[in-house]
Amino acid sequence: MPTGRSTYSNKQAMSPQQNRGSDPTRTRLAALLAIGGVTALGLLNLPYPFHGDQSLFLLMAEQLNHGAVLYRDTWDVKQPGIYVFYIAAGRVFGFNEIGVHLFEIAYWWVFSLTVVAAMRNRIHTPIALGLAPVMIVGSYYLGSRPSHLTQVEGLVGFPLFLATWLTNSTSRHHSDLRLILAGIAGGVVLMFKLMLLPIVAAVWLPALINRQRRQAIRTVSLLLIGVGIIVLPFMAYIVLHDIVELVAWTTFVFPLEAVGVNERSLYRFVRSTGWFGIFFFTPLVLAGMRLFAFRSRPDRITIALLAWIMAAAVVTVLQLWWSYHFLIFAVPVGLLAAEGLDRLAMDWRNRGRWSWILILILLAGPTASAIYKTQRLVEYRFAITSTDRAEFQTSLDAGYGETLQEVAFLYEPESQAGSIFVFGDPRYQALSGRRAAIALNGWSPEYWSAEVWQWALDDLEATRPAYIRVSASAARLISERSPQMAEFLELRYRRTRASRNGVWYEHLSTRSSP
Repeated sequence: MPTGRSTYSNKQAMSPQQNRGSDPTRTRLAALLAIGGVTALGLLNLPYPFHGDQSLFLLMAEQLNHGAVLYRDTWDVKQPGIYVFYIAAGRVFGFNEIGVHLFEIAYWWVFSLTVVAAMRNRIHTPIALGLAPVMIVGSYYLGSRPSHLTQVEGLVGFPLFLATWLTNSTSRHHSDLRLILAGIAGGVVLMFKLMLLPIVAAVWLPALINRQRRQAIRTVSLLLIGVGIIVLPFMAYIVLHDIVELVAWTTFVFPLEAVGVNERSLYRFVRSTGWFGIFFFTPLVLAGMRLFAFRSRPDRITIALLAWIMAAAVVTVLQLWWSYHFLIFAVPVGLLAAEGLDRLAMDWRNRGRWSWILILILLAGPTASAIYKTQRLVEYRFAITSTDRAEFQTSLDAGYGETLQEVAFLYEPESQAGSIFVFGDPRYQALSGRRAAIALNGWSPEYWSAEVWQWALDDLEATRPAYIRVSASAARLISERSPQMAEFLELRYRRTRASRNGVWYEHLSTRSSP
């Protein structure tokens, strides 16, 4: 008679009768399911427009691709990993939205195949093994708005998974090499976002528990060698370009100043938590079943995944609570969910129709989201032509269409030649066809300290861009935090165009000449 709780154990999982990890047919079927699911859901997001963050990443990547020096010639607070990703995407598929999104799909292909290969000895049913990456990447794609795609917290899931699995896997083959590779994966994570260091340390910790002191020191040493392989070339880069002081200020001082000048929103935290709970509802339920309904003695991988979740919770609380920050939970939740689905599938005979009813309920949300996204694409003829794509992108984000309309005058022959600077959304810069006036970008002036305001004023005084756009929110900040900037705009520029979203200022010099 069913007891409502599985007696499935890790020891049973590795038994010859149940462990079919070496079955190539099962693994191939799972890989096909994973690639097919990720591709189908990824293509639903292919024509999505860039949000402000993604526009900034692409702008900086293009500059870096043409020889600019990061932080000196083009500046942002983030570590270099995201720009390397965008440079690679641009070189392979083109520096545009379609190119970056295609590259991301290919990136998730590699991730999916890696998960299937790594988890084939832990997940025994082909459908659960194939759906392991789909529950991670698919939930991400189904829930993503333009602001979520290709964000750091989503992309680092892959190297963090490698750091977790390579460190804690029970395989004894080439253990030293595995630890060095785990260190390399951890170094990649840090090059994406240094603040994720506690998560890297957390997933490595289970490999050190109960080890002798000499073994622990050796493990840590090998991991640090791998980290050094990634981090030391960047250190050489900043020394070569004499930007050590600037990078140190950007990495350790500016983030603390930014937190100090801007309050975090509790409403934003609740909304972001709700977004993750809704679109990752199915993986969250299955992961809960894995941990509570199908209990088994946790092994090092399971402990590492739980450590990842706990460390990620701490890191997320310390940040600004944007919804994309919660993507850092996607991989551990998705992997535990796949194990929960595996246990449910193996136990379905005992639970009978209730298992199928539960699975149908859990599939309802993702299916509805996929249908909705598909209908939107069909409505705009799959956004294949540039006209259909522009209409589709505007339907997703009205601000995108407004931006296109606002920057149209910059392409007119009578517009003043030269660079521009944007206080506000970088999409105005990206869609303007103009080069950026200074290294600093005006995407988030609400986080600027007095020092950064002065930096912006000095550089704008020196370069005198042809046009400066000031968003409505940035106008209030300028009047409150930098009267000198307001005076500069009043003396050197004139208002030329205005909308409900902001004002364009045109430099006076060329208009005064005959």
